[in-house]
Amino acid sequence: DNKLVDAHATEYAAPIEDQCQDWTLEYSTVNLEQGFLIFEASRELATGDPNDCNVTHDSNPSAPTQRVIFAYGDTPSLSYHGKNVGLGRLKIFHSKCWDFGSF
Repeated sequence: DNKLVDAHATEYAAPIEDQCQDWTLEYSTVNLEQGFLIFEASRELATGDPNDCNVTHDSNPSAPTQRVIFAYGDTPSLSYHGKNVGLGRLKIFHSKCWDFGSF
């Protein structure tokens, strides 16, 4: 069983589990042979939790991307994750009105 934990950190240390678990794990799969993890999670755009950042509408091409970080492990407890980390930037909203023309 895969588990998603809503947590935060204020320094380079073990994360602190949030009092409000605002995220819901909708779907997840792990493929150890090919080495990938896929998951889908959801939460409110503005949770009211002081430890969460609001998700802003970013469908406009000039809007900044959302920054995300994550860590994963193979135990049910929060612990050191070694190299099992990732970070990135992504757009959460999509506008069907964009016209990129032809290339």
